[in-house]
Amino acid sequence: MIDWSYSHFRVLMRLMAPNALLYTEMVTTGAILNHFHQISHIHCSEPPLALQIGGADKKDLVRCVHQVADIFAEINLNLGCP
Repeated sequence: MIDWSYSHFRVLMRLMAPNALLYTEMVTTGAILNHFHQISHIHCSEPPLALQIGGADKKDLVRCVHQVADIFAEINLNLGCP
């Protein structure tokens, strides 16, 4: 989901569910490739965290997954959205 599962919300959810796998907002490949410093900033209480990536270009998706693989516990690919 875009504009819903932002960092402050995830920190609140972590307080209520300390062992749950939380998900980020869906982030486009363009946002990851062009603004990686913003995506990689995660509050210390958030992990474990899954990143939802939306995109259509397979080369960009591969580049993004390689960029974030060490940061997130799971990578969720959303290939159905425009």
